[in-house]
Amino acid sequence: MLQTLGHDADTVQAEGLAGRPDEAVLGAAKKNHQLLISQDVGLGDVRKLVPRQELGVILLRLRDPGRNRLVDRVREIFQRHDIELWRSCIVVVTERKIRVRKLIP
Repeated sequence: MLQTLGHDADTVQAEGLAGRPDEAVLGAAKKNHQLLISQDVGLGDVRKLVPRQELGVILLRLRDPGRNRLVDRVREIFQRHDIELWRSCIVVVTERKIRVRKLIP
């Protein structure tokens, strides 16, 4: 879906990272200069991200995290927002809000 919006997107499965530790997934996203989109709250741990300041993480925190709802919400934020501004940020996305926290002061 993100490819249809003009973004270079991949999955942990396609990268051979399924089941790997968070550090491996974060490292791959940083190496490839990609934003990481996840529902895993642990990936928003600032202590893990500070050494990777150029890495951005989008955490999806939906009450109804069904596949269709997740896809719809991701499509919506990628169409309405300049996500390039979210590099070096932790972004928490809910049904109603988007909270952005910069990792670099």
